[in-house]
Amino acid sequence: MRPLGALLPSLPRGAWILASTALLGFVMIGWLASSGTTFPISQGQETHRPWGMVWQIFAHNTGASLLLFAGVATGGIATLASLPVLGMYIGTVVRATSNSIGMHAASEILATYFVLEFIGLALSAVCGVAPLLACVSWWRRRSGDGPVPKREVIRVYLDSAGRALRWMVLAELVLLLAAWLEVLGGIPR
Repeated sequence: MRPLGALLPSLPRGAWILASTALLGFVMIGWLASSGTTFPISQGQETHRPWGMVWQIFAHNTGASLLLFAGVATGGIATLASLPVLGMYIGTVVRATSNSIGMHAASEILATYFVLEFIGLALSAVCGVAPLLACVSWWRRRSGDGPVPKREVIRVYLDSAGRALRWMVLAELVLLLAAWLEVLGGIPR
């Protein structure tokens, strides 16, 4: 059996800190900015489990996940540009749900899947900025050693992008599980 490190190699610590903190911060901004927002749902509303929606929910979340991961191809720009929008959207949805049916009922509904969705999306954001931060970290360790060969920078970037892609597979599996749990918990009619 291979060790976990062989399957999921390390990503830069700065990527974990930057992406997770930024996403959580923007979720809080969305929460605070949407105090009067509600959804047309009510507590005790009948729910159903349309299993076909698992793939729709997964596809929706995968779109957001891939937008965050697009930072790999854009030097982190796509990730950094989409993090505020996605984070504020998540915060608004959570606030609107709690405004509509109450905090206790919302936490019962959202707890079944929201934590996993957040982890999957945060992991996608980490992957999106990992190659950029790997290069920055490499450059800082090497500063003062003369000119930086472009070939070496490209090698560091591509190595980190390969590691990020492995983590992205895990992020997508987490999002698939979250979609399944969301339907299992019941969708309001």
